[in-house]
Amino acid sequence: MYIRVTTNSKSTAYYHLVESYRDQGKGRQRALLSLGRVKDGKLEQLAEAIRE
Repeated sequence: MYIRVTTNSKSTAYYHLVESYRDQGKGRQRALLSLGRVKDGKLEQLAEAIRE
Protein backbone atom coordinates (compact mmCIF):
# COMPACT_ATOMS: atom_id res chain seq x y z
CA MET A 1 0.00 0.00 0.00
CA TYR A 2 1.06 3.52 -0.63
CA ILE A 3 -0.31 7.06 -0.81
CA ARG A 4 -0.91 8.43 -4.32
CA VAL A 5 -1.41 12.09 -5.19
CA THR A 6 -3.97 12.73 -7.93
CA THR A 7 -5.29 15.95 -9.43
CA ASN A 8 -8.67 16.78 -10.89
CA SER A 9 -9.49 18.96 -13.90
CA LYS A 10 -9.27 22.10 -11.73
CA SER A 11 -5.72 21.15 -10.63
CA THR A 12 -6.79 20.44 -7.04
CA ALA A 13 -4.57 17.68 -5.59
CA TYR A 14 -5.88 14.85 -3.40
CA TYR A 15 -4.32 11.97 -1.43
CA HIS A 16 -5.56 8.40 -1.94
CA LEU A 17 -4.58 5.20 -0.16
CA VAL A 18 -3.81 2.69 -2.95
CA GLU A 19 -3.40 -1.09 -2.85
CA SER A 20 -1.44 -3.14 -5.40
CA TYR A 21 -2.68 -6.62 -6.27
CA ARG A 22 -2.55 -9.22 -9.06
CA ASP A 23 -5.53 -10.14 -11.23
CA GLN A 24 -5.05 -13.00 -13.71
CA GLY A 25 -1.29 -12.55 -13.49
CA LYS A 26 -1.33 -8.82 -14.19
CA GLY A 27 -0.42 -6.12 -11.70
CA ARG A 28 -3.33 -3.86 -10.80
CA GLN A 29 -3.94 -1.00 -8.39
CA ARG A 30 -7.10 0.18 -6.68
CA ALA A 31 -7.86 3.17 -4.51
CA LEU A 32 -9.09 2.01 -1.12
CA LEU A 33 -9.69 5.35 0.54
CA SER A 34 -9.71 9.02 -0.31
CA LEU A 35 -7.69 10.91 2.30
CA GLY A 36 -8.57 14.48 1.39
CA ARG A 37 -6.90 17.47 -0.19
CA VAL A 38 -3.15 17.95 -0.28
CA LYS A 39 -2.00 20.50 2.31
CA ASP A 40 1.41 21.36 3.76
CA GLY A 41 2.31 18.96 6.56
CA LYS A 42 -0.73 16.74 6.04
CA LEU A 43 1.24 13.87 4.50
CA GLU A 44 3.23 13.37 7.70
CA GLN A 45 0.00 13.31 9.75
CA LEU A 46 -1.56 10.75 7.41
CA ALA A 47 1.52 8.52 7.47
CA GLU A 48 1.55 8.58 11.28
CA ALA A 49 -2.17 7.74 11.45
CA ILE A 50 -1.69 4.81 9.06
CA ARG A 51 1.23 3.46 11.11
CA GLU A 52 -0.94 3.39 14.22
